[in-house]
Amino acid sequence: MMVPPHVQDVAHRVHLHLVAERIPHAVIGGIAVGVYGYDRTTRDVDLLVNHEDLRRLPGRPLANVKGKTFKVDGVDVDVMAAPRKSELFRGIINQAVQQEGLPIIPLHGLLLLKLLSTRISDLGDVERLLMAQSPTDVGAIRQWLRSQGVGRDIVADFDLAALSAVANREGARTNPARKELRDRRRKRAHPAK
Repeated sequence: MMVPPHVQDVAHRVHLHLVAERIPHAVIGGIAVGVYGYDRTTRDVDLLVNHEDLRRLPGRPLANVKGKTFKVDGVDVDVMAAPRKSELFRGIINQAVQQEGLPIIPLHGLLLLKLLSTRISDLGDVERLLMAQSPTDVGAIRQWLRSQGVGRDIVADFDLAALSAVANREGARTNPARKELRDRRRKRAHPAK
């Protein structure tokens, strides 16, 4: 995992504070992506909390999502609120897996968050994460998404990301699945007026 030691230290300290405050949480973002097989450098700590716990945290509002951001020893800590009254995300937070002393969001939850995002960079994370998984695991995640009723668009995006991951793994020169996925994401982020 490509997390600078001072960022890892801040992640641990914030985690211990949230435990002391009895705020359920899960690490998301670059730290979680690294745990699941795609190392990329991260310089911040990203967390997911239940919507009702957000008010108990310090900080100023995050741009573009419901959440807060604050600094600890120069490191940005971004806290995203799970959708209001979401039993799905409450369950995902409660299923966090302990890795290196931190509660890491389960892979299926991380992929769902990234599929719900409108950022193109999150699509790249989804593709790279799927490249690191076995076909059996990819199939199980797809079944989980369908069983949760997340919507056909999200499952379709997942399928395109999985096709793109296979094309990347096989060294394909062209990747029409990636192009279609990015076009769909742009349309969702900027719907026609």
